[in-house]
Amino acid sequence: MKYEAAKKLVSEFINLRLESDEDEFVIDDEEVIETDFGWVFPYNSKKFLESGELIYALVGNAPIIFDNRDETIHITGTSHDVDYYIDQHKTTYIP
Repeated sequence: MKYEAAKKLVSEFINLRLESDEDEFVIDDEEVIETDFGWVFPYNSKKFLESGELIYALVGNAPIIFDNRDETIHITGTSHDVDYYIDQHKTTYIP
């Protein structure tokens, strides 16, 4: 799958999963990480990414892994650095 299609799927996923009447959630394009298996998509509220105002920032928004080998979405965590979750995915997930 191409990047834009994967990004669209992840964007739809986060907005369905984290419904909000006040804002939408968007992928932070500047922070996307490309890996050998796909991409890691960080996201935040649209208001925060447009304004930079911390009052609009999300808390606990774990980056989303999109594995292009089988076109699946995986939620990471917030306890470790994103590299930890990338390594865990590489070593434990078998598509």
